[in-house]
Amino acid sequence: MAGNNLLIGILIGILSYCCLYLGKGIQKLGVDRIKARGSLKRKESGIWITGTVLTIIPVFLQWAALVFAPINIIAPLEGLGLIVLAAFSYFALRERFSGIEYAGIVLIIAGTFATSFFAGPLSDITLSQFRPLYFVYIFSGLVLIELLLFFLSKRSGFGYAGIILGLAAGTMMAFQSISKRISVIPGHFIWGMVLTFTFAILTLAVTQLGFARARAGQVVPSFTSASIVVASVSSTFILGETIEVLQYMGMGMIILGVVLLTVFSSRVTDSMETGQKASKQTGDDNAC
Repeated sequence: MAGNNLLIGILIGILSYCCLYLGKGIQKLGVDRIKARGSLKRKESGIWITGTVLTIIPVFLQWAALVFAPINIIAPLEGLGLIVLAAFSYFALRERFSGIEYAGIVLIIAGTFATSFFAGPLSDITLSQFRPLYFVYIFSGLVLIELLLFFLSKRSGFGYAGIILGLAAGTMMAFQSISKRISVIPGHFIWGMVLTFTFAILTLAVTQLGFARARAGQVVPSFTSASIVVASVSSTFILGETIEVLQYMGMGMIILGVVLLTVFSSRVTDSMETGQKASKQTGDDNAC
């Protein structure tokens, strides 16, 4: 029965993250078409709304997944969502990938398999395993470190703000996952629900702040990596869940794959945007 629960949790988790990142891709498609037309049409707005709905549904799908499986198995599945986004970008947005990006995809798939396959025995979470003080200590400590790093980055003109805010947003996402798992504990559903929606709002707010201050290529890899690692490692202290040695190896592969897939992709995008801006500026100068 435990094996069946684990399989159900993994399948729902995969569906959750695939839905989330597919929604992000559809949102981008809608925005690109709106920009191309220079005006808001019903068709383009419908595409964007569809993508937005797809990004909301995973909040509940991931919750269902965490009913059946521990965080250290569900959280790393987020890497597969990036592959779905990459596939959508390739076929729908006509974006092409380098050999390094393909290597990142392979690492994410291999790391996800290792993290799930080498998981320890599955058991139901109990009240005796929950350590609320650890929840407060770990969350407070991480937030204080991230705030300190953010203010220290002022010396470099906030050059690392995107990475730091991405880590902070990933931390909020991680504790959103932990809160969903807490709601499974008998008698803690209300507390878990309140914490889940609180961290969901914080995740959205900090992510948007990161996008406002830096490139997505800085924010996305740090967000995804922190979301996976903080959720998985913190759950061992807060909820008494265990992580096998080979699972750590799998997480490392996922994080490296995320960096390869997102950082190098953003460099290509940035160079294209720079070239477009330069061309536009040249055209403006000639017109003058």
